[in-house]
Amino acid sequence: MNATGEERWIDLTMPIDDHVRWKPRRSYQGDFSKGDPFRATMLQVSCHAFTHVDAPAHVRENGASTMDIPLQRLIGIFHIVDLSSVIREDYEITPDDLATHWPGEHATDSVQRVILKTCWNRHHSYRSREFWTRSPYLNSEAALWLAGQEVVTYSFDFPQDYPIRGWALGFQENDITKHVTHHHLLMNGITLLEYITNTSAIAGDKVWGVAAPLAIRGADGAPCRFLVKDM
Repeated sequence: MNATGEERWIDLTMPIDDHVRWKPRRSYQGDFSKGDPFRATMLQVSCHAFTHVDAPAHVRENGASTMDIPLQRLIGIFHIVDLSSVIREDYEITPDDLATHWPGEHATDSVQRVILKTCWNRHHSYRSREFWTRSPYLNSEAALWLAGQEVVTYSFDFPQDYPIRGWALGFQENDITKHVTHHHLLMNGITLLEYITNTSAIAGDKVWGVAAPLAIRGADGAPCRFLVKDM
């Protein structure tokens, strides 16, 4: 609760704005100075930019779309895997790192939704090139380890696959097996909630969360607002 007695919600969403990786296109209709009663903003942006949900159609022909993802995957208890104490630039996250910080036996709820918390934006702003090119990343064995847990949704506050940095450096890695979370998790139906931020505001080992992707029929991804509160 805050000073007014209201519940304290934390916004983990990366706002859609001019950015080193993406340049959203905005245009406006209506002009108050000309007597128009309304102004309307038009926006063009990738469904995989900023905070968003990935659907299997992103990596598999005829795969499920974002509107096919069960809502219970995106609403409920999210357990925190806090890796912030070990993270540094270009850090390769291993299965040992995950196992050491996994909720484990102290978790009183089944671990179905997980946030990997590195507080990476404290090292570099998500608006900077370094955020994308010097980030920690999961190796293939770590992604396989995650796939072996009974988790339906993983969320990341860092660019979790090593090749993601290529997008910021001007090249693309087309071998899907090197995009390890997409290959081992998304390809097998596990939901990915990507590019969240502000995880340092999370104090506990679990939160109640609501991720609300836009309802875009047939989409392979969708921009998303992700709000959580400590439990």
